[in-house]
Amino acid sequence: MNDFRRLITGRQRVMEGASLHPAGDRMKMRGRTASFRGAYPSRVWFPASPPENRVGGTPTRTRGTRMLPSKRASRGGCSLLSRAMDFHAFALPSGRWLGIFVGFRDGFLWPLILLFLCEVSVAAERFRLSVPAESPLNPVVCFEVYVPDGLPSGHPVLLLVPGCNGKGGEFLDSREWTDFADREGAVLLAPTFRTNLREIRERSGYYYPGIWSGKAVLDALEELQRRVPIRMDKIFVFGFSAGAHFAHRFALWRPDRVGAFVAYSAGWWDFPDERLKTVPALILCGEDDPRLNASLAFAQKGLVLGCPWIWRSYPGTGHELTEEVTRMARVFLAHYLRGEPDSPVVGDAQTYRHCAAGEEPPAICRVVLPSREIAAVWEGKP
Repeated sequence: MNDFRRLITGRQRVMEGASLHPAGDRMKMRGRTASFRGAYPSRVWFPASPPENRVGGTPTRTRGTRMLPSKRASRGGCSLLSRAMDFHAFALPSGRWLGIFVGFRDGFLWPLILLFLCEVSVAAERFRLSVPAESPLNPVVCFEVYVPDGLPSGHPVLLLVPGCNGKGGEFLDSREWTDFADREGAVLLAPTFRTNLREIRERSGYYYPGIWSGKAVLDALEELQRRVPIRMDKIFVFGFSAGAHFAHRFALWRPDRVGAFVAYSAGWWDFPDERLKTVPALILCGEDDPRLNASLAFAQKGLVLGCPWIWRSYPGTGHELTEEVTRMARVFLAHYLRGEPDSPVVGDAQTYRHCAAGEEPPAICRVVLPSREIAAVWEGKP
């Protein structure tokens, strides 16, 4: 009876030898705890629970969820409670609710004694998808995808485009970006593109989304939507070096599809026009990078046009991704991923300081920072 009381109180072990633990795309039966939060969905579906779903039975797959017996259970090493009860678990269609019922088997009438509905997060998932493209060097484009766990529908998508011929998966290997995705509720999509000098000279490579690479990204979004309930109207883009080439030209090509973009250190730019006056952007470059003048000229053109852009350069920084740069990029992207209302702070791009009341820098240096958090990082505060 003491075991039974422990079962029904809050966050306790369901069984001594087996409970629920998310791992990858599986739900494994292991000696961990399950959290019962007392929350109930509006509609509950209880499928038939065949004997092979019991602890100690044969592993089966139910709607992409694999139920595995624990080692203790399979060896017959469970407690008296676990031997006396029948344990069933399954994923509901939403993928976030788990129904559990426990019933005595020995000498008791009908098995349904308790019903718990516990909310569990679908484990974070990483996978790869491929789409065809109209490019001799890229007949098929691979995209690495990271989906955070436990998200509602309508996830925003953050496209991460690496430097020249870089592997998109390297972004997802970084805990900084996956932790950011978990925190902000964003799906990460990272392509691996290929190009060469001839394509770059002819302006036919993936640097120019209007030719083929932009369509490959849109096709990847369509494919991704079949697997994950993502937001399709706007995406967010971060690009470094060649990725910055892609990021700003994708925004020029399809401004209606871009919620905000970060372009860090492109070598040359297509100057902005009226199409980008509604697209927030962060333009960055290291001051020891030969690409500085071209990047600054692009940012200043946008500022004079009235584009909602931020410019920031970094002394002592060459053509490299640094902690300062990625911190600035993430705080900027987080603001727009969350859909937070702006609380503008005017800054002077000559000094990287916010302006006091009554101060007004020249239009070419006037930066409107959409939040105090962004302003603090832009000014270099810890």
